[in-house]
Amino acid sequence: MLCHLVSTDPNNYGTVKFTSSIGKINNTIMYRISSLSFIANFSITTENDYLDIKIENQTHRILFQDKGKYDLRDLNEIISSNLQDYTINFNDRGLLTIIGPKQFTILDATHNVKLLLGLYHSKLPILSSRPKIINEDQTQCELTMPSVPYRSYGNVLYLTARTDMICSVNNNDGNEESLSIAYKTNEILYPGFPVMCKIPSQWSIINSSQLNQLEFTLVDFQFNPVKLHSPLYITIELQSIGLDEPQIILKK
Repeated sequence: MLCHLVSTDPNNYGTVKFTSSIGKINNTIMYRISSLSFIANFSITTENDYLDIKIENQTHRILFQDKGKYDLRDLNEIISSNLQDYTINFNDRGLLTIIGPKQFTILDATHNVKLLLGLYHSKLPILSSRPKIINEDQTQCELTMPSVPYRSYGNVLYLTARTDMICSVNNNDGNEESLSIAYKTNEILYPGFPVMCKIPSQWSIINSSQLNQLEFTLVDFQFNPVKLHSPLYITIELQSIGLDEPQIILKK
């Protein structure tokens, strides 16, 4: 049996709820994701995101906007407009480097900003290099981010499910938590383009009672929910472990 689901909440397009009741009770049911599709329109940062940088004895909080795409010019404008004489550039390895006249420390950043700058596997605070003498009246300090930046979500997203089939993962705070991975995408995500995943996932086994509250959420590679601005379409294939086909009654 195939069930076609779509998210309908504009404030939470990344979550799909499968509300149903079972017409014929079965002890266990197998399910898998047959297909998944959406338009790759995400908020890479929101108005809740920030970056805290300390220069000498003053802490500067850099605020971000709800934005779906960044290039180097955008990042430079954010840094230079908040920190006078500071810039940001790419090096030959694709890593971002912040450059300024005085030594500085990155104290804190939200999850989205860590992805955007390349701090997602780093423990904060991080201190820049000591001042280097450029000429008689100029010094320079640098801080190269440890990881490549994610100016979109790359090509790996997961669809997690609320069921009893769980696995352990490390979240962005480094803490272990348990959740169920129902699907993994391996598609190139380009803003505004459709993403169509048609390779079925592995089968999962759940109790028939769990089907009534089955919920799927699209998350990034650190298992944080993404902010999606288009409906998420999911096709689920259901199969009874017994001889009888499950009879599903969708709730209105």
